[in-house]
Amino acid sequence: MEEAGVTRSVSETDRIRALEHQVERLGEVVLTQSLLADSELDLGAFMQTVVDRLQRLTGAKGAVVELAEGEDMVYRAASGAVSQFVGVRLKRKGSLSGYCVETARVLMCADSETDDRVDRAACRTVGVRSMICAPLFEAGRAVGVLKVMGTEPNAFSSEDVALLQMMAKALGGALGKQLSFHEKQLLLEERTATVARLEVEVAERRRAEAALQAQALEMATLAEQRDHARLAAEAASRAKSEFLANMSHEIRTPMNGVLGMAQLILDTKLDGEQRMLASAIHDSGEMLLSILNDILDVSKLEAGKVDLEEIDFSMDELADGVAMLLSPKAAEKGLDLVCYVEDAAHGAYRGDPTRVRQVLTNLVANAIKFTSRGSVAIEIGLASGAAAPSAVADADGRCRLRIAVSDTGIGIPPEQRARLFQKFNQADSSITRRFGGTGLGLSICRQLVELMGGEIGVDSDPGKGSTFWFVVPLRPVAATLVDRHTLAGGIRGLRVLVVDDIPLHQKILKRALGDLGLVVSLADGATSALEALERSWAEGQPPDLVLLDFAMADGRGDILGQRIRSDSRFAETKLVLISSFGVIDRGNADVDVFAAVMAKPVRRQTLLDVLSRLFLSQVSTGPGKEAGSEGIAPVTAAGATGRRVLLVEDNQINQQVALLMLRKEGYDVTLAEDGEEGVRAATAPGAVFDLILMDVQMPRMDGLEATRLIRARHADERVPIIALTANAMAGMREEYLEAGMDDVVAKPFDQGKFLAAVARWTSTSPHEPARAAAVDPLASTPVLDESVLRRLEAIAGRDQFRGLIASLVAHGYERLDRVAALRARGDLDGLRAEAHDLISTAGSAGLKRLQALGEALHAACLAPDRQPDRILSLADDTVTAGRQGWAAVAERFGGEPLSAAVRGAE
Repeated sequence: MEEAGVTRSVSETDRIRALEHQVERLGEVVLTQSLLADSELDLGAFMQTVVDRLQRLTGAKGAVVELAEGEDMVYRAASGAVSQFVGVRLKRKGSLSGYCVETARVLMCADSETDDRVDRAACRTVGVRSMICAPLFEAGRAVGVLKVMGTEPNAFSSEDVALLQMMAKALGGALGKQLSFHEKQLLLEERTATVARLEVEVAERRRAEAALQAQALEMATLAEQRDHARLAAEAASRAKSEFLANMSHEIRTPMNGVLGMAQLILDTKLDGEQRMLASAIHDSGEMLLSILNDILDVSKLEAGKVDLEEIDFSMDELADGVAMLLSPKAAEKGLDLVCYVEDAAHGAYRGDPTRVRQVLTNLVANAIKFTSRGSVAIEIGLASGAAAPSAVADADGRCRLRIAVSDTGIGIPPEQRARLFQKFNQADSSITRRFGGTGLGLSICRQLVELMGGEIGVDSDPGKGSTFWFVVPLRPVAATLVDRHTLAGGIRGLRVLVVDDIPLHQKILKRALGDLGLVVSLADGATSALEALERSWAEGQPPDLVLLDFAMADGRGDILGQRIRSDSRFAETKLVLISSFGVIDRGNADVDVFAAVMAKPVRRQTLLDVLSRLFLSQVSTGPGKEAGSEGIAPVTAAGATGRRVLLVEDNQINQQVALLMLRKEGYDVTLAEDGEEGVRAATAPGAVFDLILMDVQMPRMDGLEATRLIRARHADERVPIIALTANAMAGMREEYLEAGMDDVVAKPFDQGKFLAAVARWTSTSPHEPARAAAVDPLASTPVLDESVLRRLEAIAGRDQFRGLIASLVAHGYERLDRVAALRARGDLDGLRAEAHDLISTAGSAGLKRLQALGEALHAACLAPDRQPDRILSLADDTVTAGRQGWAAVAERFGGEPLSAAVRGAE
């Protein structure tokens, strides 16, 4: 009862205070209006009294009276923060005061930062965020405004609006009573001048309209014709695009079956005749696919939508592949088809192999078509004829390769060569009738070569033959291309969900993925895929990869991909889109959720490249993993345990290949990504290495300079250094040895020879092998290898990278919570499943210690005589290391908000 009484007392007190405030305001209004009775009232003093009282009653930052004078609003009285602006003129147009005068209504601005009716710059100058304007009427006409201004958004209430209106009414009465004749005369003169000016403008506009009227009738007809032509062109363009898209889909879908099944047949045991027939089917399908691609390329090139890739490829293999593809056609005509790559041009390059192959294939096919006897030759060399690519390298490290196709065919007269590279043109009409063709090929070649920054041309002698050549700039690289067996060893056991509504496509993909050792499950559409994902999550085995067809009966793959990506449970699952419409342009949200986009038919090498890029950097290399190379005798690892190797290599593919080989043998490998990092690692205080593997060509500092610096700083101790190089030219080995290296291993790596060289040189190390029994094997394992995420940051961009880090940390802690819960229940099988997934998650984030503990936990759970006490102890260590590791990721890469959130959660 007492509490209720107190509440009523407080409420009544508040009401009384509100009433007193209203009475005070009304009293001020009455007092202000009473001043109007004074016949000697000074208008300026009266306006100042009004703004002073109004500011005080509303608690505003300032109050002002503005009168309209011509095109301006003039401050006649002001108080508070704007008191010093009396007499200032502001443009009437584009201001809230001007709108108030024009509309003759009370106007309120809740926030100047979002209201387009106000001058934001002026508001920021005086610190104003909100305001109310009430019109001042004289003889029924708005002649000015009474305005109050606040420093915060929404600073005024409805009571303030009512008070402002009453004060404005009183001030309007004073204006009507006291407005001087002089001011009225000035106002009249300004209005007269405005009317005169408007009359002049009207007259000029009428003369201009009269001058344009004659042209308008003529232009109307032209505009109508132009609009009809534009609409017709747009309709034709849409029809062409729709036709090309539909044709692509309709042809690529059955081609996927033809090429896929042919490839599966070739992978089986066949006799000579069967293999020849299957190869003919496969090659014919590839040629049919190239025709489709030519048609699509014309459309894409015209629209400027052809994007070039930047990947590593072997020029030798590319040229040999083209020669092998077209050799049956040459054989049918009795032609010799030869391919020659100069020594200086051998090796791997970075560029767009698809487009280079496309141009070369077209030139060779034309040469075979227009040659009846003799030969066709492919020659690849340096454009300048220098002895080495470095001799012709540009500022970007690229060298200009000249690729030429010579034939002994009919030749081309000089007057006809200029038209060769135009669309739908050949040497003459008789060639079209005799040999067929649309004339699109050379036009596509010219545009593609120019897009790659090169040039194309032809040298010909009629009756003797022609040489078509093109020059393209390519960057030499020391790259090891993806090998099927090494890749299979790295990704074996990964779970893949294939989503496609065509059984034949499912079968082809399942066979190809299964051959690589992946665990494949199938879904025949979007609905089935979502159900499969739910089941996988409930079973604790979500897929590592989902392949989605773009066009399915119950939904599009890109939309399904967006839905899967929005589900935080599958944040670590990689998505790949497979499209019958060719490679879809990147840059929109529907496609960018996918880690890769592949075109149907899916070629085996394309699939290998995508899997390598997505998973090879996350492969666990701990004990218990199976060897990845079939048919290669493994080198004994008896002397590898405890041996420390420093790998200095900048190419990521080469890094992963070497790491896989070495760590599977038991070597303790430290990675440096260029020569400078390698020197710092090798010469750091307390650093102990039994062998240094040194790439030769690297940015910032090459391997030769790095070797010289290491030898100079460690003159009293000689650690063996092996050069890793793709340059097998004569004399290079002597140069490497002279720089201080001890041996040379050529790229691509032969696993047996590479490991034998490593074993031989580590056995000569001046250091004793590290004894695992004497120390904790995890003591030297870093919590976080920052280089892993640094590479990702450079690729993803800052904003996207921050979002990815936040997702990684959140899911990382969720997984640790699950491990802790399973440990509390003693669920050893559950711990095994979590440990399996934990290995790749930790590795992708560079959490080396957590990755090692995950591998140990997984191995302990799989042991035939598994020991529960040891498993539970490892689970405890895993949770502890995991929390430490994810906290480090948040601290180093997530920014202060994420780091603070992690500290608060712990």
